[in-house]
Amino acid sequence: MATRFYLVRHGNTKSNTEDRFRGRLDVPLDETGREQARLAGLALKGSGIGIVYTSPLSRAAETGAIVAAASGVGTSIHGSLIDFDFGEWSGKLRSEVKVMWPELYEIYEKRPADFATPGGESLRDVESRISNGLEDLVSAHPSGTIALVSHAVTCRILILHLLGLTPEKYWNVSVDNCSISVFSRGKRGWVLESLNATGHLARA
Repeated sequence: MATRFYLVRHGNTKSNTEDRFRGRLDVPLDETGREQARLAGLALKGSGIGIVYTSPLSRAAETGAIVAAASGVGTSIHGSLIDFDFGEWSGKLRSEVKVMWPELYEIYEKRPADFATPGGESLRDVESRISNGLEDLVSAHPSGTIALVSHAVTCRILILHLLGLTPEKYWNVSVDNCSISVFSRGKRGWVLESLNATGHLARA
């Protein structure tokens, strides 16, 4: 049996609702986010998950704990799953960033592969971090099923990497709060089984 993993984005936060860049700021889940996590946990119950790995940030760690509890398994922090470092953009509204850094924001929108935040990191940095992290996790779990709980940017970059695509295609992937994507490792490499599934959230 090859490695199979469920990729879950954390639940909603106040900053998501406000359209505020979060990055490494430790923003907690709101009540909607906790309910989304509960529903994601129910959706994954019985899927055979053996452990849930999460970003160290509380919004992902709490989501992971709720998901893990539904399946009666444990959680573990993995640093590679941490959110993108938005540097000086962290905590600012999107509308504020557009005014303060108009040229850089245009690069972010039109040429994401060339984008790096002031005082933060680039999307290529994220690709290196998360691809190395996944190899570490696969080495620890050469067979079986695991869940990874992370953030929008990190999830998008991981999905692109596994599909052989570069950060240039960043805006071609959607990852909603508490969506579930599924990958399995076959003879020819990673296979995408499901992308950004959100049907389980209909009651949230």
